[in-house]
Amino acid sequence: RFAAHRKASQERGGEDGRLLGGHCWLALGAGTFLSSMSSRHEAVQRLLRTKCNVLLCIRPDDTSPCFPKHMMLRGSNVDDTLFPLDAAFHVTRITRSVSSDLDPGVMPRGPAQKWPVHLVEVVSSSRFLEVMEALESRGELGPEELEGRLGDWIEAAAGAERRERQLQAGELLAKLCGAGPG
Repeated sequence: RFAAHRKASQERGGEDGRLLGGHCWLALGAGTFLSSMSSRHEAVQRLLRTKCNVLLCIRPDDTSPCFPKHMMLRGSNVDDTLFPLDAAFHVTRITRSVSSDLDPGVMPRGPAQKWPVHLVEVVSSSRFLEVMEALESRGELGPEELEGRLGDWIEAAAGAERRERQLQAGELLAKLCGAGPG
């Protein structure tokens, strides 16, 4: 899907390029992660132990980072990772590898011990307003859904941040109505 999306975006010649940079984005909801690790080494070891076929690597975005909360609820070396609701994940790279290439020192030898593994690398971003703009411009939001979601986003902010979010939401509404910011 990633490759098909990338090719389609290039063929459209920037139709979606102004929104979210024209890249492939994901929304990862509850139950997306079997488990999460703070250390890549520990994550690879667990992947090899459980014979999993996907390793999702998340790092914060450089311009608009979104950081998770980590809580240890299920045991040692396993974190429950909770991202804010406005988190969006930009796919930076998807590669296919073989399990034995991830950590050669840990893997037993032999062809039965190899299986394909997909490495999905994403950056976590807080891009709520851009996501809402993209959904609205594509007609994917119902009547008054944009206003409702903006209201929820404003209400979720801490006191000092609430005023800033009100201004940003107002600018987005004005932009979408054709009035422009201000």
